[in-house]
Amino acid sequence: MDSQGGKREMKASPGGDKKRDLASRVSVGGDKDGEDDRKTDKLKPTKEWMNRFDEFMMYTHALLNGLLGDTRSDATSELNSRSGNSPSGNGGSCCSSQQHSCCPSPSLIQNSSQTVPEKDPKSTGSNKPPRVTDPKRRVYTSLTEAPQNLKEAIDWLIALKGTDPEKNLKAMGAAIHKFLVDKPVGYTKVPALEELKRISKRFLEHPNLKNLRTVKAMLKRYKAPMNKNPGFFYRHSGIVAESDYKNAVQARGLTAMMTAHKLGTLVYASEEFLRCIKNPDQYVSAYSPEATWDASCEQDPEACALIFVGIAPMLYAGLRSLWIAGNVSTWKWLKTIAPKKIGKLFLAFGYVRPECRPRIGTADVYLASRVMHKDILETIYDLSGFWAFY
Repeated sequence: MDSQGGKREMKASPGGDKKRDLASRVSVGGDKDGEDDRKTDKLKPTKEWMNRFDEFMMYTHALLNGLLGDTRSDATSELNSRSGNSPSGNGGSCCSSQQHSCCPSPSLIQNSSQTVPEKDPKSTGSNKPPRVTDPKRRVYTSLTEAPQNLKEAIDWLIALKGTDPEKNLKAMGAAIHKFLVDKPVGYTKVPALEELKRISKRFLEHPNLKNLRTVKAMLKRYKAPMNKNPGFFYRHSGIVAESDYKNAVQARGLTAMMTAHKLGTLVYASEEFLRCIKNPDQYVSAYSPEATWDASCEQDPEACALIFVGIAPMLYAGLRSLWIAGNVSTWKWLKTIAPKKIGKLFLAFGYVRPECRPRIGTADVYLASRVMHKDILETIYDLSGFWAFY
């Protein structure tokens, strides 16, 4: 039952809510000849078209608000500089410019529970088991040093990819598969993983995150064991994810190669997401060039697999919350309150100026969040090992 809220959000789709659709089909009396049902059937295609049109208008308003709201003389040249005038064109920016910035300035951190991380001079870069590291650290020299927030988690994924992504991601996929495939449904305590779970929990308890629906549902899993035997309705309605009560690797028939492919899709989406929001000239990865698969994980792949499984709830809850914020109704995009709300998310995630672009706006967040589509979020969720470790 603990996971019902979080999974209900993940299963939501632009077409509508399943529970609401179910309620609309339940008779409330008086429809003797089925006239109401026939009217509903006739309206269904129209409603579906309107939903798609609303999504298109949301994107269009967001993008135009970013472009037309910019009074800089080089606004036109910036648009033309994008490859094929496409938000995601190669070599161009997937982002627009806006007067209202979603990316918080460093001064805001002083009023937050999050402090500016600094480089730890004692970092050795040695290949040790996963451990809780100093939250103030900025640059890690080993992939076995766990990320503390969403920014560092995405940096970790990109560092994992390295200069030989085919080899590294294939090896990592095999390590994750090997670690998860034999884990039984129930609760298995892995001491090193418990340390990583505490990191994700601390991230989710950030004041700017802890009251969000997705995050609140996720935090329940750290406070009490999950229900591994949900009722018939919850199992067959999609409210509870199958990976909450079944070994996802076994249930979905995942092989090591399939796991590697899903991981690769996540990593490349993370790169695109980061490209949408970062300031290339100022951005500093939390992981140094010394943090590579060969140096950190090759001798002990399970150590890095543990890192991924431990931070997966952090990735899921953070990206899911941003996805929801990036898909608000059309008119909310035009309100000045939207950048403020999303700015709080970015602050909690660890993104501040000048590392993220100073003029990032709601249109940029929309485009960035759309990169993390439903399949990718489901991959992160399934590989979190909820059936075994929570």
